[in-house]
Amino acid sequence: MKQLLSLLFVSAILTGCGNETKTTEYYSQHLEEAKTVHSECEKSSATPNENCKNARKALLENSFDQFTNGDGISY
Repeated sequence: MKQLLSLLFVSAILTGCGNETKTTEYYSQHLEEAKTVHSECEKSSATPNENCKNARKALLENSFDQFTNGDGISY
């Protein structure tokens, strides 16, 4: 029983040590961090987590905004 309680305690502590999930809005305001997170996610073979998805979405939205506002590709 003591081992089970110890295991549950350690599991609870480790669960709380995970990375904080940041929103798309956060990454939109911190594009360099979004690029870093996206790059790390691309290198990983694991299933993308919420931070990966939110960073990618922020980068895509930023690219679209630059394109539609004339700050992007010129012909």
